Amino acid sequence: MASAKVLQIQCKTVARTTATLHSLLFLSFLTRYPVLTMFSPRIVTLAALVASAAAQSLSTACTNTLAGVATNPDAATCLSAGSLISLVGGGSSSSIITPINTWLTSLCGAPACSNATLAAVVQNVTTGCSTELSGLGFTSDLTSSVTAIVQQYYPTVRKVVCLKDGDTNCITQTLTNFQSVVGTLTLSNIANLVSNPPSNIPTNVTCTNCVKAAYSVINQDIPSIVSGAAPSLQSECGTSFTGKQFCSF
Repeated sequence: MASAKVLQIQCKTVARTTATLHSLLFLSFLTRYPVLTMFSPRIVTLAALVASAAAQSLSTACTNTLAGVATNPDAATCLSAGSLISLVGGGSSSSIITPINTWLTSLCGAPACSNATLAAVVQNVTTGCSTELSGLGFTSDLTSSVTAIVQQYYPTVRKVVCLKDGDTNCITQTLTNFQSVVGTLTLSNIANLVSNPPSNIPTNVTCTNCVKAAYSVINQDIPSIVSGAAPSLQSECGTSFTGKQFCSF
């Protein structure tokens, strides 16, 4: 009984931390390049919803659902959610970068999720976390649409989070650079950074090979998301920034 309770607490923390982290990265990029908001309103809305969900207290049903996802053999293998448990043990004042890097190493070394696994995860989460999602305007009839979106974007998202600059994962590099600007990224302060992202992010955070590679991948796979962003990126980072990428998968 005690071990089950601990698992629930860990899964709740992992879920909220992961959602907040992804929102932080995305909103920080939009702060630097607001032109993207003009061309990707659905993506901006999704980021806002994720940030809102991350700030909520999760119900027992939702926590149990996330625990089930984390322990499901197929989902656990391709999503490596168990690797995020070290975030909990690190304490609220410790930097999240090392545990995130550990998770990404595990995630990128594992086989990709199949469409069937992604569909099962979406079905389970939308059912088990229906209370939380209903507060964000989600209804059960949207499940099939959400599944299709997840299956469409997952391959590209996986490519982006697994990009490397040399031997360093690009997300790890970007977080490290971002941390040098805002201070230590911890469990206790990332939610506030999502709500109040810094207005001036230096080019050593945004105009890197990693960001360039991410742009290149997204522009190739889902050009509608970054259509119109090239002029802003070129103005900020140079005319060659939207050209060939240099990072590896």
